[in-house]
Amino acid sequence: MKMRLIDADEEDEPIFESETLLNFTDPTHVIELQFVQPDVIFPKSGEYRLQLFGAGQFLRECRVFVESIQQP
Repeated sequence: MKMRLIDADEEDEPIFESETLLNFTDPTHVIELQFVQPDVIFPKSGEYRLQLFGAGQFLRECRVFVESIQQP
């Protein structure tokens, strides 16, 4: 399994990638997996994508919208 966070335009390198090996003894089993990536810094406001891959195949993605805020 691989998880990666990328800019929606895919012009830059991924912000992070994390990969782990899982063995499924039964294809009907559900496995909960945590990918931990501390201190993620988004280089700019905009749309990003959190993507999940299994055995090299794209499985799904979640869109993430980032906005900068100003401290009062």
